[in-house]
Amino acid sequence: MKIKTEHTNLSVIIPVFNTEKYLKECLDSILAQNFENMEILCINDGSTDKSEKILKDYEADNKNIRVISQKNLGYGAAVNVGIREATGKYISIIEPDDYIEPEMYATLYGKACKYNLDVINGDYRNFYENGTEKVFRKVKVLQNYAEYGRLLNIETSESLMQQTFINPAGLYKRKFLFENDILLNETPGASFQDRGFSFFTMLLASRVMMVDVPFYNYRRTNSASSTAPGGNVLNKYLTEYRLIQKRLLDMKQPCEKYLQILLWKRFSQLSDNLGRYSFAR
Repeated sequence: MKIKTEHTNLSVIIPVFNTEKYLKECLDSILAQNFENMEILCINDGSTDKSEKILKDYEADNKNIRVISQKNLGYGAAVNVGIREATGKYISIIEPDDYIEPEMYATLYGKACKYNLDVINGDYRNFYENGTEKVFRKVKVLQNYAEYGRLLNIETSESLMQQTFINPAGLYKRKFLFENDILLNETPGASFQDRGFSFFTMLLASRVMMVDVPFYNYRRTNSASSTAPGGNVLNKYLTEYRLIQKRLLDMKQPCEKYLQILLWKRFSQLSDNLGRYSFAR
């Protein structure tokens, strides 16, 4: 991939498809950040509701927001457009039905620069809506508390590959992504296209840090989510893992232990998802 010249500290990528109900909350949480010099790239992936109008209204009122509209190509393709268009030193990927805490970017970006990190990620909060109330549950991504705040990589902490972190809860050095050609898979449909991204960022990053503060609020009650039940979800899930395995085998020196980790992740996450989704044949 050809990398653009660095112009900003942070590029925030929001892939948007029919999330008019939650989009303003997401955008407002980003604009409320105690952080300067960031661009917000909103990729409108063929929305048929009022999402595009909301984005255009925000773009008109905020000079750091840029809306890119395209036909519906899926979550992976939308995020990849944002990565290719980004000019920030670091990249953040935010789901349009989620929102973040005001100090997220100042805290994570400060640590990322201080320790020259490839990836910084951390705990997050799942939340469910019960009428007008939100019910939160914190998710810890490291079982060993002593590893929080330390420099990690796959060689020093193989457990990194077995954690429950989510991509939107972190920042990624743009140069690291481009040098390692890390993008999301662009398979038909939108489900699970973030799994390969998370696998290869953890596998290839030499400087990773996890923080124990949940800055990211992950909505679990959006029926229009890309991983909500519907379609042949099982096939989409297995397709993503076949693509991950293919790239791993194509690497110059694929390691057997990483193939074993991939196999473990595929079946452990499938087991978790069986309780959440109905799989159509």
